[in-house]
Amino acid sequence: MPALAILAHHSEPSDPVLLGWLVGTFEEVLGLGPATVVVPIAIGIGVFPCLLGWLAWRARCRYAAGASDSPDATDIGGDGLRAK
Repeated sequence: MPALAILAHHSEPSDPVLLGWLVGTFEEVLGLGPATVVVPIAIGIGVFPCLLGWLAWRARCRYAAGASDSPDATDIGGDGLRAK
């Protein structure tokens, strides 16, 4: 079980020393407080799935509208092109 051996390193799911260092580094580099960094990330986590769902819904609606306008088999010539 080498894949699960990493979980035995700390009792927490992540290394608290590493997370503290990362947060401190972000605060020093960006000059922002923790809330200023967390809020855009949280918004991104919420908006991204909604955006993907909306794009999938829009593509499905466009595909359904385009499928109803497809030519009949009689309109397509032997070369596979639509008759003019």
